[in-house]
Amino acid sequence: MNIIAQCCGIILLIIIMYSYHTQDKIRLNTAKAFVSVCNVTLGSLILDIAAAVMIAHCEKLPLRLVEIVCKLYVASLVWVVMYILRYAIVDIYQVSEVSRKKLKLCQIVAICDSLLIYVLPLQVFDEGNQAVHTYGPSVLTTYIMMVGIVIALATIMIAQKTEMTPRRRNAIAAWLGLWILAAVVEFFNGQLLLVGFANTVGILVIYLRLENPEMNLDRDTGLFNMSAFSQYIRQLHGKETHVSIIDLIYTSGSDSSMSYETQQNVKQQVADFLGTFPETMVFRVSSDEYLLVIEDEELARQHIKTLEARFSEPWGQEYLRMIPIDWVFIPTTSILNQAEDIMPVLRYAKQHKGLRERDHGTIVDTSMIEELYEEREIENEIIMALQEDRVEVFYQPIYSVKDDLFHSAEALARIRDENGNIVPPGRFIHVAEEKGLIIRLGELVFDKVCRFISEEKPHEYGLQYVEVNLSVIQCAYEHLADDFIEIMRHFELDPKYIVLEITESESIKDKETLLENMRKLKEVGVRFALDDFGTGQSNLNYIVDMPVDVVKFDSTMTNAYFANGTAKYVMDAAMHMIQGMDLQIVSEGIEEHDQYKTMANLGIDFIQGYYFSKPIEEAKFLSFIKEKHMEQLSD
Repeated sequence: MNIIAQCCGIILLIIIMYSYHTQDKIRLNTAKAFVSVCNVTLGSLILDIAAAVMIAHCEKLPLRLVEIVCKLYVASLVWVVMYILRYAIVDIYQVSEVSRKKLKLCQIVAICDSLLIYVLPLQVFDEGNQAVHTYGPSVLTTYIMMVGIVIALATIMIAQKTEMTPRRRNAIAAWLGLWILAAVVEFFNGQLLLVGFANTVGILVIYLRLENPEMNLDRDTGLFNMSAFSQYIRQLHGKETHVSIIDLIYTSGSDSSMSYETQQNVKQQVADFLGTFPETMVFRVSSDEYLLVIEDEELARQHIKTLEARFSEPWGQEYLRMIPIDWVFIPTTSILNQAEDIMPVLRYAKQHKGLRERDHGTIVDTSMIEELYEEREIENEIIMALQEDRVEVFYQPIYSVKDDLFHSAEALARIRDENGNIVPPGRFIHVAEEKGLIIRLGELVFDKVCRFISEEKPHEYGLQYVEVNLSVIQCAYEHLADDFIEIMRHFELDPKYIVLEITESESIKDKETLLENMRKLKEVGVRFALDDFGTGQSNLNYIVDMPVDVVKFDSTMTNAYFANGTAKYVMDAAMHMIQGMDLQIVSEGIEEHDQYKTMANLGIDFIQGYYFSKPIEEAKFLSFIKEKHMEQLSD
């Protein structure tokens, strides 16, 4: 009788289980399934040894008892494989209706097979101290059932491979491969009882690769890391249990007056403090940011008060350092569509301060969630519009007061949804900027404008140029000038037909890049207009700094001129100074005849607004300027 492999398997499994249970763990479903596999495997190994001992001493024991123990062992092999399948199902499907149904089916199959193993005959083979094993219909049924379960497991893993990370897929495959190899060897050579030990080695692979609790711990603080949080929120998907989330951010790392030792001391103090919070899972996001997950919303609100009270006191070795904090609070994840939205919502809340509580924190409410989802929807709409060529250019004519004709036009980006309806620019422009889509969108609009000028030749109908808007992000894009020049060359377009509108803003991070882009484009003949003058973003200093040719008075400034007596003096002064610099002026937002006449009498060069035309699509605009040009010729 040789039970060395089984004994080694038990010792190895006990070491794994001891190491696992003595470490802090996150409450994951796969962890529970892993523990179940360990327990079932340990029971199987014990039954394997018991069966071998009984077979070796069968002449001294009741044959019925030996048969029962041996059948319990072979049935346990089915349960081991079934629990491996159960582990994979929990990992793939998490806690969902699909997983519940599959797990219930697995349990029913295992019970039925166990009963079948029990009623079928089983024989034992004993060569004294050399080898002992079992055979017969009961054992053959066990192997057939195990092969069926293995095939089911392989099928699920292949069909749902996108739901498993390569790391998990490879670890489970290695585990399964070891078990299959041992089962094949034992099937053809019953004297080599390797299945139990091979399964233990497979469990060791899973432990080291997937279930080692240390993998989910932050090395510096001992708290859970973001990998653990990702697994945790993935588990939340499909569960009806909701939690409260506190995102805590403090700023000791940015304090240059602190020594490295002091910063490390503060970080450890903060981590130790957060670790004392009851009924709370704490995850370290980054050096100075932590997520607190609490199942009780009222307890979470108490935690916020505790945090603010503690951070109102000093930290550090000498307890002299005051540490500023900010926090974002999600009262309940039930307001989210899915658990995976937690981190995007927290980022959005930090970027767009919503309903605030006290001075430091932001409470995420349903309106903020709706804004985020709407922004996401618009982002997808922009992407699809770019891919499906649903981006259009509308044109609004600009009227020359001096020449009494339509002198130019402003090109405006528009996109259509799948139903052909125009998406208002106010809904998608800022989203395109925030999501990094504005570069591609702006380049496409410029390409369409150049194609329009090259093919339709609007200058033959009096238009001297077309104005194209540049966003703040485009202005700071290093390759803007090179890309635009290449597009104009592609259409063999004279740059004199292009005026680029820029909005000077403090948010332009790289002004040198903007000026370099302007220099390159002006060298080839492109001119520039300063847009939105009078909105608070642009002023006379910008006009001095920027090499612009045209200044556009925003509709806000124009409307203020008619509504506010003081604004008249401001606009008059600005207009005379700008004209004194030999720059042209466009007044936007003109909607009525009296407004037009007033602006014309003031000496404004160009008028733009609904008084003449709203922005219209390309074909209609072309017909519009042709018609106006013919009227001009007939006069």
